[in-house]
Amino acid sequence: MWASIHLAELLLAFGGGIKSWRLIIRRKKKKMMMERKSLGFFMLLLIFLDSQEMIMPSEARVCESQSHKFQGPCVRDNNCGLVCKNEGFSGGKCRGFRRRCFCTKIC
Repeated sequence: MWASIHLAELLLAFGGGIKSWRLIIRRKKKKMMMERKSLGFFMLLLIFLDSQEMIMPSEARVCESQSHKFQGPCVRDNNCGLVCKNEGFSGGKCRGFRRRCFCTKIC
């Protein structure tokens, strides 16, 4: 803002007149309004993006059952989950000291 005021003073000093001064003030006001609009748009965009959090469903009961088809020690949850999906469950996890595969589904 100060740079434009100094520029306006120079124009007045070198014969720019009052019309040049008004023109500079109008341009500065227009620029400030555009900056405010840009800031407002940015703030609305930020609020919108922040409100797009993923809504988690309420927790339901999870039923577990030991897998009947999984063989050997359960080392990776992914392998257990694939076998459990073939058994009709939604997933599976390795559990316990003996690392057994337990299939899970929402009751």
